[in-house]
Amino acid sequence: MKDIRICLNPVCDRLVLGRSDKKYCCDGCRSAHYNDTKQEKKSDPLKRILKFQENNRDILREIFEKNEGKAIVSKSYLIGLGFNFMYHTHFMLTYKRKFLQCSFDYAIRVIDDYLVEVCRSIDDGPNSKLN
Repeated sequence: MKDIRICLNPVCDRLVLGRSDKKYCCDGCRSAHYNDTKQEKKSDPLKRILKFQENNRDILREIFEKNEGKAIVSKSYLIGLGFNFMYHTHFMLTYKRKFLQCSFDYAIRVIDDYLVEVCRSIDDGPNSKLN
């Protein structure tokens, strides 16, 4: 049985296919990881965190817009797209006491151990769809 390998680029987390000594899923990830590690010593840690947060926001925006509103997706699907649950901008409690983990203006609400709801975080209020 072949070993399952994951791309060494920390933002990617895709499976690596091909040669047994291959470390990255594509040239873009190899280059990005090299540039990140090269600049990591020089860069501000806040910039690195912001990069993860922006990536999370872009993923949520894409899912939200593709589904024309709220969408329910699996956590594994988000992870497959590169979403990192450890990075977020803030937490929010909606009018109806729903707890949201926000990435700027988009948010996820945990439904159960496997599913999350993707929604907008700025719609909080008595007349919002988050009620």
